[in-house]
Amino acid sequence: MTNHLTVRRSSALAGTVALVAVLALSVGSPAARAEDILQLTGTVTDTTGALDAGRSQIEGAAEEAARDDGVQPFVLFVRNTGGRSASDYAVATAERNSLGVDDALILVALDDRTDFIWVSNSLDITSDELDAIVSGTLEPGLRAGDFPAAVVRTIEELAEANIAQTA
Repeated sequence: MTNHLTVRRSSALAGTVALVAVLALSVGSPAARAEDILQLTGTVTDTTGALDAGRSQIEGAAEEAARDDGVQPFVLFVRNTGGRSASDYAVATAERNSLGVDDALILVALDDRTDFIWVSNSLDITSDELDAIVSGTLEPGLRAGDFPAAVVRTIEELAEANIAQTA
């Protein structure tokens, strides 16, 4: 009888060890990491505080772009992307928040010193135009340290690019 109980305890222990191993492995899995992708809280989601002083200007520019130019921009400032590339983080954020149709997402990860602009396939903005907006407007503005102004001008250029293609 003792052997039978010992076997059961060993089986229970083995099951517990297996469960702990599965849980430990899942912590590093992409599915578990998806929790760090944020739910956008509005036009501007800023976990860094870098946009506090210019939030109303950014929201105004976004409203104008949506109303006049058919682009609904969202802005996300985070400290880092949790080990993802900026493009992977932006795509995952767009998916989690069901962005599409006329949406664009401007992502800036301050500590990582990375950025990315995601646009829906429905917008008429080419890859070359996006590259020019990132390298000619967003990144120089970020380097200059005036984050709100960089975002406002980036929104304006996204709107202009979309209108230029549809005109």
